Amino acid sequence: MPVRSGASMPVSRAGFIAPWCIGASLGVVCVAALPRLPTVPMLAALAVVGMLMSARRAGVVLGGVLIGIAWAAWSALANLEPRIDSCVDGNVVEMLGVVQGLPKQLVPATQFDFAPLQVLPWPACAGEPPRVVRLTWHAAPPLVPGQGWQLRLRLRAVRGFANPGGFDYEGWAFAGHLDSAGSVSYGVRRALNGRAWRWDALRWRLRQQIDALHLVNAGIVLGLLTGDSGLMRSADWDLFRATGTVHLMVISGLHLGIVASVGYGVGLGVARLNRRLLRRRGAAWLGAWCAALLITGYAGLVGWGVPVQRAWFGTLLALWAATSGRRRAFPVLFSLVLIVVLLHDPVAPLRAGFWLSFGAVAVLLGYFMPRVGRTSTLRLFVSAQLVLFVTLGPLMLATVGQFAWLSPLANLVAVPLVSLLVVPANLFAVLMLQVLPDVGAMLFGWIDAAVGLLASILKVMRDVGGVSWAADDDIAQALISITAAALLLLPLTWRARAVLLPCVVLCLATGRPSPAFGSFATAVLDVGQGLAVVVTTQNHRLLYDAGPRFPSGLDLGSIAVLPALRNAGATRLDMVMLSHADIDHVGGYPAVAGQMMVRTLLGGEAVASGANLQRCVQGQRWQWDGVAFEVLHPVGGEATDNDRSCVLLVGNESHRVLLPGDLSGIGEQTLLSHWRGAPLDVLVAAHHGSKTSNSAALIEATHPRLFLVSAGYRNRFGHPDDSVIRRARTNGARVYVTAYSGALLWRSDDPEEVVQWRTVARPYWRVGNCRLSAAATRESCRADD
Repeated sequence: MPVRSGASMPVSRAGFIAPWCIGASLGVVCVAALPRLPTVPMLAALAVVGMLMSARRAGVVLGGVLIGIAWAAWSALANLEPRIDSCVDGNVVEMLGVVQGLPKQLVPATQFDFAPLQVLPWPACAGEPPRVVRLTWHAAPPLVPGQGWQLRLRLRAVRGFANPGGFDYEGWAFAGHLDSAGSVSYGVRRALNGRAWRWDALRWRLRQQIDALHLVNAGIVLGLLTGDSGLMRSADWDLFRATGTVHLMVISGLHLGIVASVGYGVGLGVARLNRRLLRRRGAAWLGAWCAALLITGYAGLVGWGVPVQRAWFGTLLALWAATSGRRRAFPVLFSLVLIVVLLHDPVAPLRAGFWLSFGAVAVLLGYFMPRVGRTSTLRLFVSAQLVLFVTLGPLMLATVGQFAWLSPLANLVAVPLVSLLVVPANLFAVLMLQVLPDVGAMLFGWIDAAVGLLASILKVMRDVGGVSWAADDDIAQALISITAAALLLLPLTWRARAVLLPCVVLCLATGRPSPAFGSFATAVLDVGQGLAVVVTTQNHRLLYDAGPRFPSGLDLGSIAVLPALRNAGATRLDMVMLSHADIDHVGGYPAVAGQMMVRTLLGGEAVASGANLQRCVQGQRWQWDGVAFEVLHPVGGEATDNDRSCVLLVGNESHRVLLPGDLSGIGEQTLLSHWRGAPLDVLVAAHHGSKTSNSAALIEATHPRLFLVSAGYRNRFGHPDDSVIRRARTNGARVYVTAYSGALLWRSDDPEEVVQWRTVARPYWRVGNCRLSAAATRESCRADD
């Protein structure tokens, strides 16, 4: 019976898989952008409607989208359950558990993941106990993967700094299934009998063996072998990021492809030695089986991370397609791998590696499948680097936040050296190290020399080439550039390509809108218990303090100040003013000075890293782009270091901002003795809102409309003090605190608006943010905050 045109028909298996997989993948990805998650009944309805629509040809894609949304949102709701409640945040609890993964030795502490088995006791208000806790243990004994411990822990919520261009620690932790963080407290710390997990114990043993060889580039050698970054130095990471070769340090398709090639070659050799087996199955069959077994063992060795799972499954499907003669089915296999990864780990889109790895595979499939066999292998390899450079450049900026211009040239050198020499030699050297230790040590010495040569070449390229940095408000530019880059894969005319290429370059531009002449912008960055303020005029930029550095090695100059400056398009600083020498104000300066050219350095006290520092004194004045800057303090002879703080007044004809550093009440009296100013638009709280500063006299004399406090979340000093907040509010000021609002951005051309960076793009995993309530000075934590 003929079917009328337009009537729906059941979907065939061949026409169902790829469209449904793509639709379901889109649904999972969409959930990552939601500010709130749907309720469970709504998700059940979406799943039922999606299944009904998937059964008909016209609804395959949309049905997949609905099922993908339902699955990803339900999984996200389940992952939010074990996150610690505010009633436990900051409290001490006792836990029995095991060391999970590989501990990382920091100075002077050890950082490791802890999987609780029992909590003694767990408050009823806190819901489910966390599944994994990221712990810091100062002066820790030697820790071994799988080792059992009974520990007393001070738990805290997973909470990162919120700054323009900054790393989203909360999203990273959620994607990694980390439910809370904490530190090991004094008290019960007892090792229990436990059995080490086999693969983690083997990886730990390899780390110890390679560390004992005292290689110059031990961190890089170990990273290329197992993906373990425990021996990596921060300088090594910076080098790979600056040259666009950091993907080499992530165990993924490249490494598993090399191992699969070795296994395939071994299988072919064995099959050709046995003619009977060769006649029955063929050499390719045994080669594929050997490759599958070898990559499975290697995946266990490198830890079964998400990129490894992705590459392992994709390689298995590629081996099946190659041996079954279905090479043309690679696009269908790609969509199948994509949806399997997303269904297994629905939060994978929160990781930059997900977009880059699947983006690279999609580019290579789309561009080279029609061209295989038409040109030489060398030409294909060179073309691959150029195509990846053009198409993935905007994607790198949108996900990682930076893009190296010399990455094609760096990869032309690094990829062959790593894939053809270092990785195979690494695997062989590991085997020799277990059987013939002296031979293995000699081989690792040669590998170390090869890696050192590669690092030297990359350093030259880093010094010659440049890096582009993304801005968080360039969403439209990023979408245009990514779309144009994807269209370049199509067989277009040269005229069409000439139109698309400028669109790709649009995202690579580093320019950012600057304030108009006579206007200025102020950004109080979220640097925890410290201070860093960026003042920007039309053509100049000043950094007032540079954030803290902590004994653990955490440097806010690197992770907060520099990303914010690069996000704003800064390549130099016209002035850095370090209010005084306390570590919470100057700790980040060495990192900033190491990456940015600083024309003038002013300070209230001598700083160890400030060789060219000039002292700031009352009366210094200058103008930039119609904006006046004036130093109001110190006058000389101050008794305490806090009262030696540089106090800076920034303003134009209508609006003014005062930066008082850590000035105390005594210093405020000196300041007010010659204060003749009009009311302020913005007063940045002195000494992080301490009760020994921010006197009633200062607030009444300056009468600020906005009172901005830079303080750490639940800091041990109790900043900002309740009395200071009440005093500012009583005087008519609106109060904002970086601990709850993230970075605070204010512009003189829109003086009533304060941008709170933590609420600019609030995804669902930040449910339960805290803020200063209107009625109280302490924070209130609610799901709707």
